Amino acid sequence: MELNGSNIVANALYGMGLKYVTVIADGMPVFLRFKNVDELLLFAEGKTDRGNEREGLVFKTMGDPYRTFKAVSNRYLLKQAAKEE
Repeated sequence: MELNGSNIVANALYGMGLKYVTVIADGMPVFLRFKNVDELLLFAEGKTDRGNEREGLVFKTMGDPYRTFKAVSNRYLLKQAAKEE
């Protein structure tokens, strides 16, 4: 495993008995990688490391902890809506 800022934080939290979500990519230039919102939402779909359908992905800036957003998976939303019917 490559040791980067996210892994260091995750390891420290794990050592304290706290849970931490899996970091999929560290330092990803989100607004350069995806041409539009549809591409971003498609990337948000998938399975967690435990094999469950993931809700989506949270994107955080490395320099400002208050600049975050979440891309919620359309597939996840549709499954939740079907459960409520």
